[in-house]
Amino acid sequence: MGEGNEGMVAAVAERLNLPRREGAAVRRWPHTSKRLVAAARAPLPRRIAAIEGVSADELIAAAALLSAPLARCLLEARKAAGLHLTIRGRDLLAALLGWRVWRRLR
Repeated sequence: MGEGNEGMVAAVAERLNLPRREGAAVRRWPHTSKRLVAAARAPLPRRIAAIEGVSADELIAAAALLSAPLARCLLEARKAAGLHLTIRGRDLLAALLGWRVWRRLR
């Protein structure tokens, strides 16, 4: 189903009587699979951008279409995308107060 036309893919989704979210994933699969397969060869930032909004099932299905090294590259992007650095207001306030204390001690 990776290379099917849109009409055929929509017919499969309709025939399976999938819930809305899963049906939409099946209908966009030809586009999603091409995008993810192409992204597997790209640098990490582009891979991360390509997997944004893609379900784990879609990602694994795309990885199954690839060779083992390219599949690993694609799946590594999922790990890297999960890394988010955040700073809270409390952290900023503590840093600011720490800076003021340090400056006074000088």
